[in-house]
Amino acid sequence: MSDSNAPYYFLEANAVSVTVSVSKSGDVDSQRTFKVTEGTKVEIDNQPASAADIKGGMVGFITTAVDGKTATAISAHDPNKH
Repeated sequence: MSDSNAPYYFLEANAVSVTVSVSKSGDVDSQRTFKVTEGTKVEIDNQPASAADIKGGMVGFITTAVDGKTATAISAHDPNKH
């Protein structure tokens, strides 16, 4: 498994994939899309959730399978929530 040390900026998400950027600006060159499966553990603000609950603008981390393309765990939070 691999994961990023820097947070990802979520651009869009649905039940089968999440698209993120490694930069706040969301430049096309910094975007990556990860596959989401039934086994992907998703948390939003430390609460169980589904990938479809992730909203653009959220920030978080993704742990990937060995293939580097499938998310095994996603942890997201809304930086505007206090």
